[in-house]
Amino acid sequence: MFIASFFLPGISEAQTLPTPISGESLFRTFNFGVANHCISVDLSEIGDPNGWIPQTHICSPDCLTPVYDGSISMKDLPTTYAMRVNPKSINDSDDYLNGVTTADIVIINKHILGQVLITDGCRIIAADPDGDHAITNADIEQVRDLILGVIARFTRNSWEWFHPIVLPPNFDSNPWNYCISENWPDGIIFPGVTRQQVMLNPSQFFDYRSTKVGEVKDGGTVSQNSWVCGFYLRNPQVSQSRTNIDNIRIMKDTKFKLNIDIKSDIMNCVAYQIPISIDPNLFNVEKVQFSDHKNINYFYNKERKNLVFLMHDVELKESNIIAQDSYVTIELSAKQDLLLKGNDFKANQIIEFVDKAAETINHEIEFSLSDFNSEDIQIAQNQSKVIDILSPLYESLDFKIYDLNGRNVFEDHIINSAGMKQYDLKFLETGVYIAVARSNGKMKSIKIII
Repeated sequence: MFIASFFLPGISEAQTLPTPISGESLFRTFNFGVANHCISVDLSEIGDPNGWIPQTHICSPDCLTPVYDGSISMKDLPTTYAMRVNPKSINDSDDYLNGVTTADIVIINKHILGQVLITDGCRIIAADPDGDHAITNADIEQVRDLILGVIARFTRNSWEWFHPIVLPPNFDSNPWNYCISENWPDGIIFPGVTRQQVMLNPSQFFDYRSTKVGEVKDGGTVSQNSWVCGFYLRNPQVSQSRTNIDNIRIMKDTKFKLNIDIKSDIMNCVAYQIPISIDPNLFNVEKVQFSDHKNINYFYNKERKNLVFLMHDVELKESNIIAQDSYVTIELSAKQDLLLKGNDFKANQIIEFVDKAAETINHEIEFSLSDFNSEDIQIAQNQSKVIDILSPLYESLDFKIYDLNGRNVFEDHIINSAGMKQYDLKFLETGVYIAVARSNGKMKSIKIII
């Protein structure tokens, strides 16, 4: 049997052509783009048994280019497709802590108490980290535990995505069934799509909204998520923290206290977070003490290398924290010889005190060291003309310096010399000397160069 194959005059098979596409991921209801967000596009030609054919993976890598820009391959009319678009980011299941602070706890708390309701659908999703489609105290607990480091992630994704076209008019009052990850985990499918439709109206297919789960606060004076572009990031910082720790040398097994000193009154506070970086490879945490135990939680996450203190009054009662030294004291012991510097205890998380309006309260915090204690006398040249001596508790100390001719050029005697003692030897002439420290029948000596 003979079968003829031919095309009718004037009709040819549709060509596969590059089809430019563009779109954007905007943060909630703002016109701020979000960096590091991506979309993948798959096509399935109607009637083609081969199924889905991956087309492209387009990302907005940074805030300079927050718009997707790429192309896919489509045939012209009369070919139609099913098109599957899946917005995703590596941050969807990572970077949970970015932008999440105690201010978010206060906002969720106010919603639960009925004081100020969250009325934006995207923010409602952000306030539901446990993903049970309700804002409850369990959500406060997840945000608190994430900040402390008790947990590493929420039950929900770190970011949730929405397609504006499928959002109903009542989305702000009932947003639960429109998260792409929950309802279209493989991506939104658009049936019967032509190349002409994609080129004429790309936003219909490639524009999305996203929200950062746990980060409920918009704007104000609280530090925001670093992936969100535009003016959203440009909020004034009114918190101040400093340290008096500057090139302090300590030896292995030395015990000492790291103090959090409140240098100015902090008024009308309902919540705070104070993170401190403590490297478990360098220090052991021996003991933690508070001058005020009210509503304070703390947790040491060795993997994160952070010890975080968090206070939150569940009734949002305001309290005043009066300026004082050693508001919190952490007793540490050194695992090796160390030279401590100002930033050694500075964490990546922010220090934050917030009021009932979830705004940052101006404050001054200082980290200081005290009560150095060692079982044996220790001596070291810290800077070119500074000597550090660490002596045991409640022992007298004799300290002498000799030149190379054996002449005593300096001496000091201290009663109850517990802790660290520094000597500035700028009065000595340039040269080589021997420094000798004696305490309780023990002696240590070092050569010093001025």
